[in-house]
Amino acid sequence: CMSNHLDQVWQSYQRCIGEFDFLHDFYLNFIESAPEIASHFKHTDIDHQAVMLRASLDLMLSNPQQQERHDLNAIAKAHSRAGFGIPPQLYEFWLDSLLSTVKNYDHAYNTELELAWRDALRPGINYMKGAY
Repeated sequence: CMSNHLDQVWQSYQRCIGEFDFLHDFYLNFIESAPEIASHFKHTDIDHQAVMLRASLDLMLSNPQQQERHDLNAIAKAHSRAGFGIPPQLYEFWLDSLLSTVKNYDHAYNTELELAWRDALRPGINYMKGAY
């Protein structure tokens, strides 16, 4: 059933990513979700950030259980204490902001699909938190 869930998430992701404003809207939602998040993005080029996010999501959703850990490792390092210093609790805001954006863009969004997205992204998020 996991691979079927993953297919659903991948299809949902494709519906969203096909919309030009999806990634930008995610960043607006994310930045507004907590005051400390805005401070991390003060000097950020959102266009560049959107490209990076797309690469990360491609990676996290293509095969969450057996991700190429070295790829995610570079991303995790960049966000760790030694890098951008993104505290682990902010990943929950990231996930909630992402899903509220998906909800706005994917006509097929429902509770089951939300849970499938959460399951698909959890291994990557746990990995990122663990690397802090």
